[in-house]
Formats: sequence, structure tokens, C-alpha cells
Amino acid sequence: WAGFVMGVIGSLHCVGMCGPIAFALPYDRSRWFPAFLSNYTYQIGRIITYAVLGLLIGFIGRGFSLSGIQQPLSIAIGIVMIAVVIFPHLHFLKKWSGRITLKVGKIKSLLGLYMQKRSYRALLITGLVNGLLPCGLVYMALLGSLGMSSVLNSALFMVLFGLGTFPLMFLVFACIDAVPQSLPFPMLLFLF
Repeated sequence: WAGFVMGVIGSLHCVGMCGPIAFALPYDRSRWFPAFLSNYTYQIGRIITYAVLGLLIGFIGRGFSLSGIQQPLSIAIGIVMIAVVIFPHLHFLKKWSGRITLKVGKIKSLLGLYMQKRSYRALLITGLVNGLLPCGLVYMALLGSLGMSSVLNSALFMVLFGLGTFPLMFLVFACIDAVPQSLPFPMLLFLF
């Protein structure tokens, strides 16, 4: 249940970072059921991506566990993450930042392409792609899933994480039409 709790606690972060994407999604707002289904489809796309990432991390973790280096590796990753936050201008980070920027640009382009289409398939793909955007909270959840006892438990950890983010993200997406369009986005966070 740790993944679920992490998702619930991190939900405000999700709304702040991915809320603008959810608000910009084209969907039929005139009728209740299509709006509900659009929201649900987008959210499920995110959770599917988290599950796949959890499976991948589970396979990696299983390999590290079998070789006996999972615990030292987890500690090393934690140290690197702390170092990145404290010392963001480290030399080795600069080498990787250009490559990462190119990959993120491709993800954003794909996201932009599907955000313009009005179909459930496009909403699902938007959710799937959105789950690939760089996110510190997702990285932390992935580190949590790395420590799980099996590949399936790693995937389950990430599914539970996604389900923890689901209620608030779903609510914000569902209630956006009730909020005046002139209200600045930071004010929306106080409403939810």
C-alpha cells in the first residue's frame, strides 16, 4: 500500500505539474458520460504507463537482486538523487542534460500531436505519453518499486501509485468547467 499512499500524498504535485495538460485536453464537455469517459480514459493511460515502467524496473531490480547488488545500488541511486538536488550544476549532469532534453522534446511533440485529436484513442495515448514525462515524484515511486520482492510487485506498486494519484486528478479534470476561465492556474490549486 506504500505506492498508493505515496500517490495520494503526491496528488497535489500531480495537479500542479500535469493539471495544465489535463485542462487542455479536447473532450466533449457538453454531456456527462462522454466527459466522464474521456477523463477516465486519460487517467487509465497514465496508470498503464506507470505499470509498464514498474514492470521494467522490476526486471532490472530482479537482476540486481540476483547479483547481490540491489541494496548498494539503491543507496547509490539515493545519493545521486540527493546530489542532483543539492548540486544541480555537477559536470556529469551537464553531459546528460542535452540528451535528456532531446528525448523530452520528442515526448512533448508526441503529446502535443495527440492533444489536438478528439477521440478516446487519442486521450488514452495522451495519458500513456504523459506518464513518460520527467517527474521527480514518479522517479521516487520507481525507486520504491525497485525494492519490491518480485517483478509483479514492482508493477503493482506503480499501479497503486497511479491509483493514489487518480482521485484528485480525476476530480480536478471533472470540475474544471465549474471554475471561471479567467482564474489563474495557481489559484486553482487552492480550490482543490
